[in-house]
Amino acid sequence: MKRMGLKKRENLPQGQGLQQEIGEVVRLLELCRRRFDLALDEELLEAAIYEENALLARYRYLLRIAREQAAQSCGLAEKTEERTACLTPSISGDF
Repeated sequence: MKRMGLKKRENLPQGQGLQQEIGEVVRLLELCRRRFDLALDEELLEAAIYEENALLARYRYLLRIAREQAAQSCGLAEKTEERTACLTPSISGDF
């Protein structure tokens, strides 16, 4: 599968900004799940599901960027599951 998108990533959040953005996405996920739990209308439930899926996609993207930046700063030539697992920011919840 070929990825569409920019070859050069500019204006990506880094360091503390990246951590803050990940934290914000986690906060929004928690709010989304609360809205889902409280929703009674079928359309509101559907909207909450779509919102959660979009936030999860953003979360996965930010984690990938964090892993890549950590690998670059550590000078790792190869990114494997074992090497990047310890570089993944930890969060609360079961995402």
